[in-house]
Amino acid sequence: MGEEDLRNEMELMKEEGQRAGGGPGGRERGPRRPRTHSRLTERDRAIAEWIERVGVAGVDDVARRFGVGRVVTYRRLAALCETGWIRSWRPFAEAGVWYPAGAKRPKVRELNHQLSVVALVVDLERAGEKVITEREMRQDDVIAVDTAQRWSIELSALRSSTALERPTHRPDFAVQREHELEAFELELSQKSRARLERLLGAWARQGRYGQVRYLCASGAIARAVQVASERAGAGRVARVEQVDVGARVAL
Repeated sequence: MGEEDLRNEMELMKEEGQRAGGGPGGRERGPRRPRTHSRLTERDRAIAEWIERVGVAGVDDVARRFGVGRVVTYRRLAALCETGWIRSWRPFAEAGVWYPAGAKRPKVRELNHQLSVVALVVDLERAGEKVITEREMRQDDVIAVDTAQRWSIELSALRSSTALERPTHRPDFAVQREHELEAFELELSQKSRARLERLLGAWARQGRYGQVRYLCASGAIARAVQVASERAGAGRVARVEQVDVGARVAL
């Protein structure tokens, strides 16, 4: 981040903190009901709807997704915060994030994964793909009457579980292509063998997705997922790849 970009973000966060009655820095702006405002444009509303879909985003994500410069993006995000459509939060010294006004503040321990997923979503949508985010899936699953209509897949019940309903799992996002629904899982850290085999077993049994692509941040993670896939019999549906999370992924 350059000095001018950092200064823009610091000034924006400071102004929002003061409007909310709090100080600058890591304070979030308080909730406010969205209202019509002459400053908002159609692009502003599109940005707000997109942040609602992905759940959280940084300034670079918004700038890339909508093809605008960082300075303009800061101004549009400021207008959306002022009118109550989104909230801003600065969890790290070097960068802030924006999230829907009606949502809970993201958890710091989950931010790296969430923002990495959002970067992939931006790449896909800029390439013209139809992406269904995990947040959209969760909202759809709440109102789905038939289990066949749900985006989630059923996991095997744990031996210690006493729940009446079987636990479920949703991918990080999915892409709806012409003849196939493709799920994506971004793996940034190592999971236990038992957990991986349980997840891959669920992918092997399900019938809604034609393929699940595991994008792994290291060779060790990719190898662990591949072994779990083979043990769970998911080779037909699972595709395992090692990717550079900081670079653009060939999707």
